[in-house]
Amino acid sequence: MKVVEKVRNNLLKRNEIIAILVEQSNPGLDKARSLLASEFKVAEELIALKAVHSKFGSNEFTIEAFVYDSIEDKQRIEPQPKAVPKKEAP
Repeated sequence: MKVVEKVRNNLLKRNEIIAILVEQSNPGLDKARSLLASEFKVAEELIALKAVHSKFGSNEFTIEAFVYDSIEDKQRIEPQPKAVPKKEAP
């Protein structure tokens, strides 16, 4: 993995990362998150993966992610999934 861009955002307390990964197949979100966690020596819970891009026929993948300072900062900034309302039985 090669880090192309690493920008510190002090206001949001995170590092904004763009990295290039060479793999035979798409690494997927879980593998990309674990590779970033080992690269930056942080817990996987602190990483918000935004995208994994590639070009057709290429084995080079561009990963866009945010690495937060704490889990509280991540929960405060990142959008939370909406709860699905339960259907009532007729």
